[in-house]
Parts: sequence; C-alpha cells; structure tokens
Amino acid sequence: MTTLSGQSVAGTGVDTRPGYRSPAQRGHLPCATEPGGAGAATGLTRAAFTRATLGTLASFSFLVSCTGPRTPEPAGARAPSADVDTRLRNQDDGSAPPGRPVTLPGLPFSFHRDGYEFHDLAPGQLPRGPNVTAPRRDPEPHDDHGVRMIEVDNTLYDHPNYQANFGLENLESHRLTGEGFFLHRAKAQGSRLIDRRVESRGAWFYPYTFDFPLHGDPDDMAVAPWYSGLSQGKALSLFSRLAKVTGEARWRVAADRTFASFLLPPDPARAPRGGGEKPWVVAVDSHQLVWLVQHPRGATLADSDRIFNGHLSGIFGLWEYERLTRNPAALALYDGAITTLRRHVDDLRVPHWRSTYCLTHRAEASNGYHQLHVDQFAQLWLMTREPRFIQFAERLRDDNPYPILASSRTIEFRAGEHVGYDVDIATGRILDEERVSLRTPETGTTVRRMRMKGSADQPGGIYYRVASGPLYDRWVREDPDRTTLRGPVAELAYRGERRARFEGGREYVGTRYDRTGNVVTTERASPAKDADVRIDRTAWVDGAPAAHVTAGPLAGTWVALANVRLD
Repeated sequence: MTTLSGQSVAGTGVDTRPGYRSPAQRGHLPCATEPGGAGAATGLTRAAFTRATLGTLASFSFLVSCTGPRTPEPAGARAPSADVDTRLRNQDDGSAPPGRPVTLPGLPFSFHRDGYEFHDLAPGQLPRGPNVTAPRRDPEPHDDHGVRMIEVDNTLYDHPNYQANFGLENLESHRLTGEGFFLHRAKAQGSRLIDRRVESRGAWFYPYTFDFPLHGDPDDMAVAPWYSGLSQGKALSLFSRLAKVTGEARWRVAADRTFASFLLPPDPARAPRGGGEKPWVVAVDSHQLVWLVQHPRGATLADSDRIFNGHLSGIFGLWEYERLTRNPAALALYDGAITTLRRHVDDLRVPHWRSTYCLTHRAEASNGYHQLHVDQFAQLWLMTREPRFIQFAERLRDDNPYPILASSRTIEFRAGEHVGYDVDIATGRILDEERVSLRTPETGTTVRRMRMKGSADQPGGIYYRVASGPLYDRWVREDPDRTTLRGPVAELAYRGERRARFEGGREYVGTRYDRTGNVVTTERASPAKDADVRIDRTAWVDGAPAAHVTAGPLAGTWVALANVRLD
C-alpha cells in the first residue's frame, strides 16, 4: 500500500518550506485506500511527503494513511461543511514560524486572583492522559507514523486533543519503562501538532478540521476549522514535558508559542467575518474571572461554552508551563483560572447527582465526565495543596459513583426483608418490585453500583444490579444495615498522602482486604492521646466512607472515617 502522511519526514516539526506557506499548504491527503485517492494517483512514498510536497496537493483536511485499526467515529463528528482551506488561509498570518525568536508579551488583561501558588510534584504525580499509559500496539485509529487520528465518514482527520493525550500517555510509558519507542511516538504526536499549527499574532493554535455538534445538538455545530482551550492546554502540557524530558529547544519553542495563545483574548470590535475570525481560547467575564474556553464561539465569551473539564485541562497545561519556565504570566493565569473554578464549584456540583458539564448551557455531565471531574479535582489538590479540592473531589465521588465496577463484587445480604426494583434506567420509572425475606445471610454478585434519584415508589440512593443471588436482575439499595458490598469500593486514590488524626481515647478498627474484598485480618488501636496518621485514598466500605492508612497506628488497613479527623 502507498504510505501517506502529513507529517514532515524527519518528524521534527521544523518548517522546511522555502518562504512562507499558508496552512492550506501544510497538509491534506485523501485516504490512500479510497478510489481516486491521491496515493493511488501519485504513487508517492512516505519519504516524498515533506511539508513542501504536501503544499502542492489540493486540500487541507489533514487526511492521511488509512492503515491501522478501524474503530467507529466518535458520536456526532461530521465531515467539514465549509471551505476549510479558505478559512485556514484567512486565519493564519504567518507571524510565528519555528525559526523566529519568541518574545512573549506580558498579560494584556486583568482578572481576580486568590493567590494560588505553584507546587512541584513527583514524576508519578503529574497530570495524566485518560489512559495513563500507552500500549505498545495502539488499537485506535492512527497513521503510519503512529499518530492518533479520528475517523469520520471513512476518512481520517487529525485530532489535536487525541494526539496531545496520546503523547502524554507515551511519555508516561517511557518514564516507567525507559523504552525509546514510547518517547519516539510521543515526539510524533508533538511533531504532528506543530506541522498542523495555525499561526496567529505570534501564537500557535491547533485546528480541528471536521465539524462537531456541541452537546450533540446538530443545530449548534462547531464548523471547521474550530479551536479549543482544552486541546491548547493539553498541547501545552505535552510540549512542556517534552522540553523537560529531552532538553531539545524545539519543544521549548512549541511550548512558548502555545502558551502565547493564552495571552490573546477575543476582540469583538475588530473581529473579521467570512471565515477570517482570529482564533482565541481565553477570555475574562463580567465578574473579572478568567476562563480557559473549551469551545470559543464568535468573538465573545457570552456565546461560548464554558466547559469545566476543558478549563481544568487548561489549568494543568499552565502548571506544566510554569514548571518548565517559571513565567510570571503563566503563574498569574494559573492562579486566576483556579480562582474562577473556586468561585463556581457550587455551579459545578449537583448534590446526589451528576455534576454540571457546561456552565453556559447548564448541561449535565455524563457518568464518564463526572468521574473526570473527580479525578481532575484530586489532581488540583496535588498541585495546590488546598484541602478543599480533595474534599470536593470526594463529594463528587459520593454524589455519583462511576456505575460500572472494574470486576464482579460480592453483595452481602443480611437476614431480613429486602426489596428489589425493576427500573427503566432511561426514565427512572419503576416497572416492578419484588420482596424477599431471608432467614439467614446470603450473598450475590454485581458489576453495577450507581446512584438513582428515586421517586414516590422508590427511595433514592446507591443501588446494585444483582447479577446472581437473591433478587436476581433487580436493583437493590445499598444500606449499611441490610445490603453492602464486600471490601472497598469507589476508591479515590490521591497519588500522595493526606494528613489525618486519630482521637485519643477512641478505639479504631482497621481491616485488610484481598483483591476480591474478602477480609484478611482485623486490627485494633486505642491511642491514649491524639495520633497523627497518613492516608493515601478513600473509598466506601460496608456502606460508609473509609480511609486507607499508610503511616501511624493501623498502617496498611482500612479504617471507617466517622471518627477520623482530616486536615
């Protein structure tokens, strides 16, 4: 098969073009396997496809080799409906070629800051990609250079967020294994981002060249090319970490140019029309709070989607850049963006339910995005050492635990009466109920533990779907006195230690469990006076919150949190 790629041959991201070429000249190839595709027409090999060569081809949709596993396209993604070439050509001003020295301006706007400081982290505590590490064989769509792609209508497009995430995951695999393979593939993701950049006012932006319906609404379409504060933040993390790991100047330049995109707010008074709108991802609202905007729309914040997980991803990118450069403007933006988040935590949280995904539209987060919020606030606690953020992460976890368990778990049914419900999950409507009375304790199994709002016919709370045992195929409510799971569940690992205290004069019971939740040993401690301990995670055990102790009395056991004082 002919191998096609929009990546430069050396994979360096260095601009090899004689003179300036617009972004419409930087890439775009029809799939080599498509009838009439450029690969079939030209028969060019991989070595022939430098950025200059790509500039002679017809379009700019960033379509590359269709080798690699094929998976369904993400829900809602669509082929571009507009003239992407023209729009990109109008947006790119050629102001930031890789060889030009970078001069960063100071902050051109002001905003509220609560004084959050930078704290460095150990390598294992750094912000992570969604899968943490990368597999050696990538099962997702990718090109011949190992660069992550997205498939839309049987066509592969570059996806800046996927590429930045995969780069971070490969860097983590490289850190853990020392294998150069993973570092090389991380560099390939970074090189593709550089090659596909749009230069605007001295900054680099990374365009999406497929259309995407925001919140799944086809009447609210992000029309290609569009930009995102989420992927700008992820790219900033990737470039900053590559610069740290390799010491290579090109990644520092890429980090500087990407950071510059966070210094360019929209200017409604000077916004052009006809596809020439200047890209932006940062804005200050009417309350003087700074937002890192996942989906900028037009030239005002009011029209844009203020999405919490995208704002947090931007914060993590600013932290990585501050770690690399100690740039005062990066620290100011980091502080201001956290301040914004702190002022809006009550808007993000929905007690006893899934959190808010987008403040602009008050859209509800899916279970997956809710869990992402949990993990992101735990990461924010590591970065800031602010206890309220880990406390908030635990509230979110308790509000709506992720409903699918990692493995089958044992349900403990106490003796007595139990009620199971047949529920239409889509509507919450009770279809039927069943009651059983157990003379002796029994067990069952489940792989589902989820929050239900409840109704007049069913109390709200956490429920298990019974996979075997009493009340098979029914939902039963978690109750410390009636029905619980064996062992810790819904664990929130800190990736660090938190200080806590046992109160003097109380007895504490610590329990060790095996991987399936069975009790291994039980220990007791009764400190005469307050005793300092360290914990590294919390979970639910026997229907109540518990903590895993790592230092102090009962180290290595799980202890009920009821009488543990947390800092």
